[in-house]
This record gives sequence, structure tokens and C-alpha cells, in this order.
Amino acid sequence: MSEWIYILMMGLGGILFAIGGTGPKWVRRYVLPSVLCGCLIWLGEPWYLALICCGGLGAVLHMGYGQSHSYPYKFMVFSLYVIPSLVLGFTWWVLIAPVVMLVLFKMSNIPFFAKDVVWKVWEFIAGTLIAVTLIGAIQ
Repeated sequence: MSEWIYILMMGLGGILFAIGGTGPKWVRRYVLPSVLCGCLIWLGEPWYLALICCGGLGAVLHMGYGQSHSYPYKFMVFSLYVIPSLVLGFTWWVLIAPVVMLVLFKMSNIPFFAKDVVWKVWEFIAGTLIAVTLIGAIQ
């Protein structure tokens, strides 16, 4: 049963993050953390840890990372996206995910790669990586 919830978390992580990037920001900032929190509780994680983790995620999802910000700042924001998972446990995804997000972000802004790493692809992968990090933390 857990594997089905993992699939749901990863799929919805990518979908809701991308929806929040295209249209209503509240989908990314409130719905995504709420859905992930519900999944964590469904998986048997203590409700208070799930709330702390996803509350932290909801807070950092309010931080901008657009073109006006430097790459070190972007890396900090992408790192903060996965840091709340440490409430649940350590996973190597905490170190891997921000690097992947930053590299793909940069590639999406280089004309040679931009046709392959379109912005919606980056958003979907970033949201999926947030969910993957949570899943790794509870293993």
C-alpha cells in the first residue's frame, strides 16, 4: 500500500508545483504541503511531525527564486525546499535535490538546453523532488 501513496505523492508533487507556477500560487504554497502532509499521516508518520515538516515547507514555498535573484540565493531557496524533511529523518536526497534543481534551472535558461529543459519540466521535476525527499526521509 505504501508504494501507491509514494506514487501519489511524487505525481501530485510535480503536478501541484507546476500548477502553482502557471497560475494560482496558493496551489503550490498551501495545497501541495497539505496534500503531502495528509499522505505522510496516511503512511503512519506522527501527525505532529508531519505538520511541522509540511508547515515548514509551506513557509519556504513563499520564497521567490526568479531571474532577479542570484544563483547562490536560488540554491539556498532550493535547499530550504527539502530541509523540512529532516524533521522526519535524513536522506541523501536533501543534498541531491537542490543541486539537481539548480542545474536544471540553469539549463532552462541556456538557449542550447532550453528546448529540452522547458520551464514546466523544471517545475514538475522540482515538485517531484520535494516529494521524493519526503519519501526518502521516512524510509
